[in-house]
Amino acid sequence: MINSIIDRKLKTIYLDWLIITDPTTQAQTLTRCPDTIAFHVNEHFQTLGQSLQDLESISNYKSISDIPPPFRDIYRHLSHISPSTYDSVLILITIEEVTSTISSLPNHKASGVSDITYEDIKHLHKDFFDFIVNFFNDILTSGHLPNG
Repeated sequence: MINSIIDRKLKTIYLDWLIITDPTTQAQTLTRCPDTIAFHVNEHFQTLGQSLQDLESISNYKSISDIPPPFRDIYRHLSHISPSTYDSVLILITIEEVTSTISSLPNHKASGVSDITYEDIKHLHKDFFDFIVNFFNDILTSGHLPNG
């Protein structure tokens, strides 16, 4: 989607063979089957290179008692900090803040891994900035980050 907005051509990597390691036996197999290659590449990026078993074994912490004992003190609520301390960071973001911040970004800087430069962002349509403002304000008000 971003590439079409900034009128940039999609870069593609073609894999015509893949060595697959069996997680149980550690045996390696060479494949040239496009469907098998596509499956394993997709699985790799969905799991960030970790095995599905490793990802399934990660605990979801719902309370402080779910956290391993050595780390509980780090995440325990600090009673000496006023609940209003962080109120200023939860104020809704305005379109003026976004446009002001984006317009103040320096030009002629290298892009990151996304290949999106500050100039690209500065040339996006105003509707995109409205979307960004709504997106982040929804996160602030709901307290939930979207998955993936």
